[in-house]
Amino acid sequence: MTLAKNKKWGQFFVDPFFNEVPALLNPDNHDVFPAINLIENNKHYEIEIAAPGFKKDDFKVEMDNGVLKIYAESEEEKVKEVINYTRREFSYNSFERSFNVPDDSDESSVDAEYKDGILRLSIKKLEVKKAENKKRISVH
Repeated sequence: MTLAKNKKWGQFFVDPFFNEVPALLNPDNHDVFPAINLIENNKHYEIEIAAPGFKKDDFKVEMDNGVLKIYAESEEEKVKEVINYTRREFSYNSFERSFNVPDDSDESSVDAEYKDGILRLSIKKLEVKKAENKKRISVH
């Protein structure tokens, strides 16, 4: 499914399959869709994704032809050895999100930072030239 040209902010995080914001489909299921915050100002878009328990090396972020792709995967093994037995616990956590970015996004200017369990992405906006003042054209 292709979104209309000149996407607006409300379409920024539209799930192309459901054509809805994924968090609204099942807001209690943060294991599949981590909680996100969207922030827009005059110069850039910001995305905050709640992803506790990861390390910054667990993330892979890509921009591919108007689609922002975020992957995270962590695996941990805890081993507890006692005299007569060994106990192993495996933990595996992952998520994947893809978002269509607005047309005025500068796809070459995406910054990412992971701190205190929050992945923050910032995408600069392209400068939009304003239309020149109205000009009267004489007819000959």
